Amino acid sequence: MILLALVSTLLEILGDYLFKLSYPVIGLVSYLLGIAPWFFILKEAELSRAIVIFTSLNVVGCVLVGRFLLGEVISVQQYIGILFCLIGIFFVG
Repeated sequence: MILLALVSTLLEILGDYLFKLSYPVIGLVSYLLGIAPWFFILKEAELSRAIVIFTSLNVVGCVLVGRFLLGEVISVQQYIGILFCLIGIFFVG
């Protein structure tokens, strides 16, 4: 389940990034492709577990893309938030 959530999250983050680069059609396709793993995730897992994992992966992924691809500065609070997200994934997943 976590692997499928990671694939879905990566496709959504790619869509976000493509929208930021002014490629809305390709970004939309990436979003739509990111929906497919959700069908399999929700078939096997409870929504309450799946949404925590997906949201946490999304937060971590967006912060890392902001840092490494967009040159944003990550604060100490964001690093702590990433740590809590990863701990949450460990306990829920």
